[in-house]
Amino acid sequence: MTIKYAAHKEMILTLAILDVLMLAAGIWFVPSKTVWVLSIILGFVASVCYVSGMMTAIEKSVATYEKGGNPDRLYRLHTVIRYLIMALVLVVACISDYLSPIVVFVCLIFVKIAAYLNPKVHRILTKGKEPSGEIPEDIAGGDVQGVTGDDEEEIRGVFGLREDPSEDNSF
Repeated sequence: MTIKYAAHKEMILTLAILDVLMLAAGIWFVPSKTVWVLSIILGFVASVCYVSGMMTAIEKSVATYEKGGNPDRLYRLHTVIRYLIMALVLVVACISDYLSPIVVFVCLIFVKIAAYLNPKVHRILTKGKEPSGEIPEDIAGGDVQGVTGDDEEEIRGVFGLREDPSEDNSF
């Protein structure tokens, strides 16, 4: 597993923080510490695999689109595979005597919470590193400052943007 993107690293960091907080919050109150810890570990590992699979699916879909293909089918396939793996992890947690399916489920839901927290975590981690008002190159995809009039018109055409908002007759 290669971690190339800052968002990927930040998501994994956020997942780790959430899982450590959950571990610390419940370790004194649960009847079986072994079940609690093993469930959180399984949930964390499954969550990291989920995020990594998501990043891989995005990479492959973009590469397919750049080659002129249709990335929708590929991305849907990856999504179904990710959800099937999540279901399998939950089934294993339900069958096992050493895992709590509720704790594993909560750890899997932390992926959604980490996605919402990611902009805040990004701001905290990059505080002072990025000049304010500029888009980081890995997000922007390169030099976006040198857009000429012709490029701007092409961009507007691709995204269906009009020069004058009153020209929009979509309603």
